[in-house]
Amino acid sequence: MVKILNKKDIAIKIVKGVIVGVLYYIAFVYLIPYAITFYIPEVQILQSVRTTYVSIFLALFIGIGIARSILRESVLYIPLSLFSAVLAVFVMVHILNYGIIDTSIELGGYVLNIKVDMKSLIYVIAMGTIAFAFISAIITYIEDQQRKNLFNVNLYSTD
Repeated sequence: MVKILNKKDIAIKIVKGVIVGVLYYIAFVYLIPYAITFYIPEVQILQSVRTTYVSIFLALFIGIGIARSILRESVLYIPLSLFSAVLAVFVMVHILNYGIIDTSIELGGYVLNIKVDMKSLIYVIAMGTIAFAFISAIITYIEDQQRKNLFNVNLYSTD
């Protein structure tokens, strides 16, 4: 049975989708990369990402967030949740130069080249993000189906 949404429900779902998309964007484009490179001075996080890419990433996160919010009761919610997690991980990995942080620091007249391999940490964050997205999408879908079946009354019952 398809549930027909009114304008208010659609607007609420769109606002929720925008909020989720912006939160994904803030977390994976700014917070996680800055937290990982916090103790390494002189690292420019967004040096490899142009402004147009950042705008495209924001638009994708918002678009997927809206689609996830509208299609929450559909089975398409699960692949959309996984896609948003994979996209978030891809953006984070791209911003962090695929786990290799390379910078130069001038200290006492000498130039120190610092190269840090953070692939293991990035891998753990990536797998945790994708696993969490998958598990939470499955749980959300099952809860929505149970809620839908709870209120589904069979009017043609002979009992």
